[in-house]
Amino acid sequence: MDKISVIVPIYNVRNYLEDCIESIIHQTYQNLEIILIVDGSKDNSLSICEKYKNIDDRIKVIQTVNLGIGPTRNLGIDIATGKYLTFIDGDDTVAIDLISHLYDQLLKDDSDIAVCNFYRLNDQGIFSFPIDKNNSAQKAEEGCYSPKMYLNKEAMPNDVIRDTIYPPWGKLYKKFLFQNIEYPNVSGEDNFTTWKLLLSANKISYVHYDDYCWKERAHSITNRPNLQLAMTNVLAMQERIQFYSLLKIHTQYIRSTFPVVLQHLINDATNCGNKIVNKNSQATMDILTKYNN
Repeated sequence: MDKISVIVPIYNVRNYLEDCIESIIHQTYQNLEIILIVDGSKDNSLSICEKYKNIDDRIKVIQTVNLGIGPTRNLGIDIATGKYLTFIDGDDTVAIDLISHLYDQLLKDDSDIAVCNFYRLNDQGIFSFPIDKNNSAQKAEEGCYSPKMYLNKEAMPNDVIRDTIYPPWGKLYKKFLFQNIEYPNVSGEDNFTTWKLLLSANKISYVHYDDYCWKERAHSITNRPNLQLAMTNVLAMQERIQFYSLLKIHTQYIRSTFPVVLQHLINDATNCGNKIVNKNSQATMDILTKYNN
């Protein structure tokens, strides 16, 4: 069995961390290297990690001084000694078969990336399940794709694969894909990165299991107004537009999506009172509106 490195970025998630680690150490696939990176947490996340390190010798604990989520992922990649790697965020949990499902499908298809689906759990304990594992039409989506075929799924509103495309987690990667790709030190780092990894692969496998539980916390960076995040999302979309236009990947969808991302930036700039960003973004929106009509 090949060694798989599990990279867990951790920042102030003590209330969720034990459940996360428990879900990893009890995976049915056991040949794991579990890299817990405590990135400047101000809670007792480090002591929780050390406790589990003393229980399970597959665990490595790294302490850093708040590098940020992108550099933390990069550090985990540099440390990883497995042929394959996967990311699990420190406040999320996974089904015990997550890695087995991904690994088995990756080997079956001889692919470079295997992807599973996910479900959401919010702070009020409300679950949201985007897929139906017993739905035959959805089940038929399981299989092997070229990168362009996979990315084109984003333009299909009701496709079960669509929302799996951009999160860094819920995927098993061959480590070589990261040879020349790093996560930037910005909020929304995955918007700059995951699509590049998918395009760098030769084949991508999708398994129709919702094995990843994404904890949607009310105060997480993705659930609050954030001008910096809105700005980087626009920059990331602009970079994708360049590549996708050259590669002829759902260009019409990108054209219709970019104004939505830009409007988020305009709204956040207004709320933050940043007149320069607001005016520049509005000027861009006015030009798009003029020539799209």
